[in-house]
Amino acid sequence: MAAWLRRRLIGALLITVLLCAASARAATVVDPAFRFRTIRTPHFVIYFHQGEDRLAGRLVVVAEDVWRALEQALGVKPPSLTHVVLADQTEGPGGFATPLPYNTVVLDAAWPAGSDLVGNVDDWLRLVFAHEFTHIAP
Repeated sequence: MAAWLRRRLIGALLITVLLCAASARAATVVDPAFRFRTIRTPHFVIYFHQGEDRLAGRLVVVAEDVWRALEQALGVKPPSLTHVVLADQTEGPGGFATPLPYNTVVLDAAWPAGSDLVGNVDDWLRLVFAHEFTHIAP
């Protein structure tokens, strides 16, 4: 077998394994019993499940405010579209962000137990979202 063909086959196999692993991980990020709805804004697609309507409505305002603030502070445009998943599946506030395969922020929709948990901040949702969004902003 030619070396170039062997490299292509190994590359294709590696890509297949990585895609399968990514799909398996993505399937476990949120509880499959959740039924999600979507809100679209100029820069975000926000996914939220039953019972999180009010918090998702607040997140719409927070996300666009943070996008504009980062644009002004950094002097560059943040990503034109970011997916945000809001899911109540943990005991505390937090989240994570990844630029792959799409710009995505996942937020835990758990209110902090006390102000000491996130410092002396009035708006924990703004703090957590801004922190995670800066991981994918250029």
